[in-house]
Order: sequence, then C-alpha cells, then structure tokens
Amino acid sequence: MGEMDKRYEQIEHLSDVGLRAYGKSLEELFENAGEGMFSIMCDLAKVSPLSRREIDIVERENVSVEQLLISWLENLLYLFEVEKMLFSSFKVHSVKVQSDKSNKDGREGDEKSKEARVKAEIFGEKIDFTKHEIIVAIKAPTYHTLEVKRDSLSGSWVANVIFDI
Repeated sequence: MGEMDKRYEQIEHLSDVGLRAYGKSLEELFENAGEGMFSIMCDLAKVSPLSRREIDIVERENVSVEQLLISWLENLLYLFEVEKMLFSSFKVHSVKVQSDKSNKDGREGDEKSKEARVKAEIFGEKIDFTKHEIIVAIKAPTYHTLEVKRDSLSGSWVANVIFDI
C-alpha cells in the first residue's frame, strides 16, 4: 500500500500520542485528521453516524493552515467533551486559507492569511458506555512538531499532529 493510499496512521511519541494524516486535498486531509483523532480515542466501528453536526470555524486573525488544523481538532474535542459525542464520519466541504501573497492556490502551509475557514458536517452519536470504550483520553492537539505540508509534485497533503493525553 502506497503512502497516499492511507488516510491516517498513529505515529510514535514518547509520552503523548501522534497522528499522521494524508489527503489529496486540504478538505480530505482535515477529514482524515478528524477521523484519525477519534480512532485513537475509541473503536470507530462501534460509533454509528446517528447525529449530524454542522461545523463552521472562522478565524479572523492571521492564521496558517497548521493553526487552522489545530482549531478544527480543538472544535471536535470540544464537542466530545461538552456534548459527550463520538464522531465516526467527517465531510469537510471547504478549507479556505486566504493568503496575502499570490501563489498557486493561496493554501500553502507556511503562508499567513487574513481569514481562514473550515465548513464541515460530522456524524456520530452520544457516548454509550455499554458499547463505547474510551481507549485514549486526548486532552488537546499540540503545536509540538506540528507540520502540514504539500507535495509539490502530486499536490497531496500530509499532516503530523501530537496530542496531549
């Protein structure tokens, strides 16, 4: 299986847990990062997509694509913690990072933007401890070794995120 056939994989880290997510687009990368994070927390095969939530994250300050990815994952964790929800299906409709500089598509990882936005739908269900087990309790995504990069030849994306547990 080639690297880009994978959606995500857990990566080694000494005291916390890491995730490497892949995507042919930023939208797919964000979907796979969300699914990967919840796959670390629980068995996704046991999480039914019974409830739908709309996500619309708007960052008005200058943010990079890395910062927007952290914001996306933080929002998903917030719903997990506050609404006691587990999510197993992610459909990201758009990821926009408007760059001050005009480059290929304004979405390079190291560029700063005036406004950034993620619009998505996520699907899951309330935690039911008779069928769901929280395997790893993730506290937060971190900026430690955070990286989002785009392959200049294929145009595909990869992200590395370490989670505080």
